[in-house]
Parts: sequence; structure tokens; C-alpha cells
Amino acid sequence: PEHAATGAAHSPRPRASRVASGSSPEAPDAARDEASAAGVHEVEGPVLRIRAALADGSDAPAARVRLQGWKSAQVRDLRSGDPLVVRLPADEEPPNHVFAWTDTLCGSASVPEPGEGGVREVAITLAEGRILRGVVVDGRDAPVAGATVVGAGEVEGGAVAAAESVTGPDGSFALPPLPPSHWTSGATLEVRATGFSTSWTGFDEFGGDTNVRISLERGIVVVGRVLDPDGNPVAGVQVDPSSGDTTSTGADGRFRTDHLPQSKFRLSILPDDFAAHVVQFGSVEPGTRDLGDVRLARGVAATVRALHPDGSPAAHAWIGAVDAEAGQYVRQGQADAEGRITFEHLSDRAHRFESHANNGPFEGARGSAERTPDGGEIEVRLETGTSVVLEFRTGDGAEPVCPSEVSVKLEAEGDTRGGPGGDEVGVGFSLGGSTSAVRCDLPREGTWRITVRARGWSPPPPFAAVLARGEQRLRVLLPPLPPPAGK
Repeated sequence: PEHAATGAAHSPRPRASRVASGSSPEAPDAARDEASAAGVHEVEGPVLRIRAALADGSDAPAARVRLQGWKSAQVRDLRSGDPLVVRLPADEEPPNHVFAWTDTLCGSASVPEPGEGGVREVAITLAEGRILRGVVVDGRDAPVAGATVVGAGEVEGGAVAAAESVTGPDGSFALPPLPPSHWTSGATLEVRATGFSTSWTGFDEFGGDTNVRISLERGIVVVGRVLDPDGNPVAGVQVDPSSGDTTSTGADGRFRTDHLPQSKFRLSILPDDFAAHVVQFGSVEPGTRDLGDVRLARGVAATVRALHPDGSPAAHAWIGAVDAEAGQYVRQGQADAEGRITFEHLSDRAHRFESHANNGPFEGARGSAERTPDGGEIEVRLETGTSVVLEFRTGDGAEPVCPSEVSVKLEAEGDTRGGPGGDEVGVGFSLGGSTSAVRCDLPREGTWRITVRARGWSPPPPFAAVLARGEQRLRVLLPPLPPPAGK
């Protein structure tokens, strides 16, 4: 996925899954039989069979295995020479990646599509890893016990290697072995603890060190209760902070969201059957902020129609409703064959409607429009705009790079295609080591001077590019940082 300057909406994460382990013959049916014998008798669901070997093809020693979903993860044991069979309930998604490790070895693999008999075969090769140790402290240099530390990043082939630890009474932690490439490829160390804002640090900032010190900033906790217009609690409402984890209200309508920063952020309460409620926070002192009772409004409906540059309906275009003040998507969906979609339960706040074409001759065309005062149908006329996708690679161009943070400055130069100069676009991306490309939308075509800075990498020289309407892709080669003095 590419991070666009316009941002993106959040979505719920799958819950943790159940597994069973043991040896199994080669046949897929036998894998299912073994899972049943291990005590899992629910309706049939996804089945994984995981094997680990060394680089020479011999059996790997006994290892621990982490099954990593989008958010949830679980750990199981893998015996030497025997596959680990995992059977999930029918309503549960399989994990995306599997990471295995011993005291000194590690390896990971993506979970493939089902093969013969519906079994997903996962093969992992273990190789020498590096152990990251460290200590987590607060702003007064006191140790933080019970903090969760997760190191994660992509490896060759796109699989994710993620390891987790919890700090002890002295604030110390030691992660299981991780691939050495984590220290250069943009992997991220996430540290979270109750009462503190979440810390994200790129492994490339450690300069190759395997013993680090992480300082946490006191964080904000926001609590409240969500009620309908009649004063009844509303359960299952998504509560989405702009910096932090999404949560949902309980049966009593109450919610709690932790690990929020002291800096400016917003909290979006996104019910299905009522208007969204967005709360803006400026700089807040550490501690708990109680919103009390948040009473929802029923809201009004708005019909939006997306049209191609030639006036034809933008069939099945993506359309989103943005709270204009907060800059937050509150509703989004796909238009019908006539380019229309109706959003129910919009608040009376100002909204902007954005759209882009997903297919056809105008694929990639974008547009936006404001809500009409008379409440009539909103027309979004799409235009084939100008955008550039910057793909980050190592200095020799051989490997993709996933930086933790990137800043991009684009300055328009005067020429016959672009007209007078003076336009400037500055965009910052917090990527968390999750992607090797970003997209920047520009106000017009023409010649643009592009300056890129990526955390953990030496700055490449600025360069100029002639950008036409539509989307163009450019490679940016990132030179490595020079070694620290004395090393």
C-alpha cells in the first residue's frame, strides 16, 4: 500500500485465533484430522501447516512461532522435524505472516492462498538473527515496567518479521532474534505502556546498535460514554483517535482509549446509525480527560454523484465524506453504476466530498465538492490531475527501502507547461517502516523540483522532473548514512 498525503480511514482489526499443534502426514485431509484430534471441533475454517528448515534443507531445531494478523498475534511451539498444524474457526481470517525463532535463529514467511484440500502450506527457512536489547524509561529516567515492545519490519519477499517482549521491573527487555536487515530496511520498534503515549522508532536510527534506550512521554487517556438522541447507551461504536488505537464502546456505551500524545490530535466517534461526532484536542496535560456523555445526533442524508471529465457517470467510483473542520473521513463507499451514493446520518457540520475513479479510461481521476446549501444532490466532477509516486530504493537501486519517516518538498519551476512558478507542496509521512512508496498530489502539471529526506538515510540530491497530468512513478535512491565516528 502507498501512503497518500490525503490520509486514510482506519478499519477494525481481526481478533486472535485458536491453534492446535502436532505432527501430521503429508495429506491435507490428515492435517484436518490431526487438528480435530488435538481438540478443535468447530465448523471447518482455515487450516495452516507450518514447517521450518535450515538453509541447507535440514530440519530446524525446536522453535517458537508467532502467527501475525493485521493487529492480533499469538505464539505457539514448533517441534523439530514435525509440522505445526493450525486450524481456525470458520469465521476467522488466517494470519498474514508467520515468524519463527530459536535462541539464535529466525525466519518468516507470508501465509499463501489455500492449496490442495484447502490447506495453506507455510515453509520457513531459519538463519542467524540479531537480538535487540534495551531499557525503557520515563521522562525522569525511571524504569518503566510492563511496557510492551514490538519490533517489526518486512524482509525479502514481502513477509513481515515481528517479535515481542515485555519490560521487567528494571525496564529492560530483550527481543527474540530478528533479521539483520531490520537495522537497515526501515523496520520499526513500537513501545507502549499504560499512562504513556506510544513510541515509534526506526531500527535505522539505532546505527547498528543492539542495545538501546527508549524514553517514553506521559500520555493522555480519553474516556466517555456514547448515548443516542434519547439518552440510551450505544454499544459497538467505533472510536478512532488520529494517533492511537481504534476501540469500540461497550454494552454500557463507555469507551477508553489510551497511549495518546500530548500534542494536538482528534477523536472521531463513528456510529453506523447516527451522525459522526468529532472532538478536536489541542495540547493536553498528561492524565485522563473525561468527555462525559456524548449524545449523538440522527443527522441528515446526502446524495453524491461522481462524473468523469467528459460528463459521463463515474460508475463504481470511490466516494468519501470528509468532516471539513477535522479533516476526517466519516463515511466512505463505492458509487453505483450511475456514479451515485447516498450517505446517511451526516452531521450539520461542513463536509467535503472526495472521489476518484477506480477503472475505465479516466482511472485515477479525482475531484471534490462541498455540500450544497439547499440539500440537493452534490456533483463531484473528476479531473485527470497530476500526482507522483516516489519509490524508495537503496543507493544501488537493487532493493526497496521502507523508511520510518519521510518528508517531501516539491517546488514548481516556471515553464511553458506549468506557467508561472511559485507553487510549493510540502508533505510529511510517518510510515512506520510499512511501505516503500508515497504518493503526492500536485495542483498542476509542469516542472517540479523534488527534495526528499528520509530518516535513517543520507539525503539524496534534489532533482527536477517534468510531470504531466495523470500519475507518474519515480525512483528515489537513498544513500546509506556514513558510519558513526570511531566505528
